[in-house]
Amino acid sequence: MSGQALVSFVIPVYNAEQYLGECLDSIFDPSADECDYEVIAVDDSSTDSSSEMLRSYRKHKNLRVIKRENGGPGAARNTGLSAAKGKYIYFADSDDYLLPGSVPALLRLARESDSDVIEFDNQTIDEQGNPSAVAVAKRGRTPGFGSGKDIFTAWHKIGAVTHVVWIRIFRRKFLTDNELYFQERIYQEDVEWVCRCFFYAKTFVYHPEVFYCYRRRENTASTEKNDIKRCYDFIDVIDLLAEFRNNIPRTAENMEYITVLGGSIASLLNTIINVYVKSPVLGEQRKPIFLELKKRRRLLGWATKKKGKLMYKFTRFLPAGLAFRLYKII
Repeated sequence: MSGQALVSFVIPVYNAEQYLGECLDSIFDPSADECDYEVIAVDDSSTDSSSEMLRSYRKHKNLRVIKRENGGPGAARNTGLSAAKGKYIYFADSDDYLLPGSVPALLRLARESDSDVIEFDNQTIDEQGNPSAVAVAKRGRTPGFGSGKDIFTAWHKIGAVTHVVWIRIFRRKFLTDNELYFQERIYQEDVEWVCRCFFYAKTFVYHPEVFYCYRRRENTASTEKNDIKRCYDFIDVIDLLAEFRNNIPRTAENMEYITVLGGSIASLLNTIINVYVKSPVLGEQRKPIFLELKKRRRLLGWATKKKGKLMYKFTRFLPAGLAFRLYKII
């Protein structure tokens, strides 16, 4: 591959043998010129046949495989970002895939645009590959262009902000200049990362085209509500976002973003409260999780939506345990 790649596809790979081939085949699209993009597969110390599968794709000259100690998807993405040479970065997951024609379309967007962030849509499928929904295309969004802060505040009002990495490509220089790297060894790392990207993006454009196919897997940490580590990692994400929000300069151009980010943080806390009061399997972890939630109940005061504001009133005037349990009926 000669010259600068337009897009670097970064794929964290860990024990993905069941879906990895479909993912790679969708990216090595024969209708796209492989000289225009690179694929960086970061093998996060897989213990299944994923490493052997990656070797079988060495015929593609634009593929680079990097093996690293296991550190989770955040660490693998950071490794890929540091190695990437493309104008834009696309973080794909190894159990998902791109729809036919998506790679040439993304290369076209990268060639024609200089926006910090370019967003598009995705389709959701179940584990058997059956389409279930178009996740974000029907939420009232229209093609648009603006700063990340403006887009974030506008979309938050209509519930259209999605905290995932794979519906966007990011200008590599934008990421490195703003030191936008992922938290490592935690789940939900993209929630915190995406919020920071919105804040720093001077130019953000949305194209209502469906490129990505997200596979919803019911037995993974991203959908298992009773997973204890997920609860604690969510709490870590909330703390990181609260610290980030508190350190943003209180200028006129930042205030609306600060308010909306506070609402997002309150919503995340509500999510954990919901997990806490409904989970039958947290066992001995229920009490320590409850104590962590109790320490942070003041963050509900940042809520911008009616339900969150009501929860904040409950936590002010009722014992925290009772207030959290009222979440079931409000």
